[in-house]
Amino acid sequence: MQWAGTEIASVAAINEEVARDAARAVVVKYEVLPHLVKEQDLAAAENRAKPAGEQVEGDPDQAFKDADVIVEGEYGSR
Repeated sequence: MQWAGTEIASVAAINEEVARDAARAVVVKYEVLPHLVKEQDLAAAENRAKPAGEQVEGDPDQAFKDADVIVEGEYGSR
């Protein structure tokens, strides 16, 4: 699970009672994997991670000049 509260299963049923019974029957087993907070710990992740880094192709400044529309904002998740 990547984020707390992320949906991990769904059920479809002919009515609410059957759906509730089906949802109660779902069993989820998690495999707890180590997580990384600092890039210095990257080796501990083995093949599950790669170093962060800026990847730029082309000319970003020119792309902004050529753009018909530019949308700016702050984005995040909870």
